[in-house]
Amino acid sequence: MKGPTQKTLVLAIGVIAYFMMLAGCQEEQKQTQNQLDTPGEKRSRLIAMENMQLKRQIEQQKSLHARQMEDQKKQFEQCLQDKKSLEDLAGKNVQGFMDTIIKDLSDDNQRLQQEVTNLKAQVDSLKAQLQQARAKAP
Repeated sequence: MKGPTQKTLVLAIGVIAYFMMLAGCQEEQKQTQNQLDTPGEKRSRLIAMENMQLKRQIEQQKSLHARQMEDQKKQFEQCLQDKKSLEDLAGKNVQGFMDTIIKDLSDDNQRLQQEVTNLKAQVDSLKAQLQQARAKAP
């Protein structure tokens, strides 16, 4: 049992050592590349990276703006619906109010016309009584 376990352990250590050397070589290549770059190349790379970041930010802002516009459009539509509902309700209330006022005024008008008619009849009666009293008195 010791044989296969030892072989597996040695193989695992070998694989780990290989990956560590590979990573070290890549890091060394990066450092060598950075040392060989001229200031203009470094600047160009930095500008390119910054441009990519700015493009991502622009896309994020466009997406955010589109969502905000959609939300505002929905809110606007809701406001228009609410406005129409309130106008309809106000129209119904005004119509009901006007109907009530007109009915009350009409009732008052009829009552007052009846009262005027009664008062005219009383005035005529009193005039007649006054004429009779004058006629009897010498």
